[in-house]
Amino acid sequence: MVTVPEEGERAVALPGMPIKCPICEWPLKRKLKDRSWDQLKRYHAEIMAWYMHWPEKHPSKFRDVTDFRKRIQMAAGHRTLVQKIPVGGLDPKVIAAMCTAAMRAAGSYGIAEPDDSRKYIEVYAPSSVALYNMKADDFNVLYDRCRTIFEMETGLNASQVFSETINNA
Repeated sequence: MVTVPEEGERAVALPGMPIKCPICEWPLKRKLKDRSWDQLKRYHAEIMAWYMHWPEKHPSKFRDVTDFRKRIQMAAGHRTLVQKIPVGGLDPKVIAAMCTAAMRAAGSYGIAEPDDSRKYIEVYAPSSVALYNMKADDFNVLYDRCRTIFEMETGLNASQVFSETINNA
């Protein structure tokens, strides 16, 4: 007899059966790190609520909720440096070609920004938050940083926004 894990328990795959993502049920190829299923579900629900309450007059605009999630995670520091392009002394056509190549390597959610010295353009790609890549403690830190960024950018209380979204659903 096969038992189904209770809500919040860690899923264990039986031999020959893949572990599935609790959100999208996509089969996972690797063993999971110890993560909280409940918090992951809540995180995605909060991201959706924050996206729905993002101020229209805010200078940052997003294509969809996935774009919003990736951008807020990158703002929280969860990103990978793809390319560091020197700006000084290069032909603008060379800089444009290097930026284009770096942005393609970063994927559709890549961002480019000047470094602190303004001598380089840094191109970043979002890092993965896949269940098998990130430990629970690391995810908790990212979750808290994303909440803080949302609150600082909008002036809204993230928990209150989430509660109101649930109550209005």
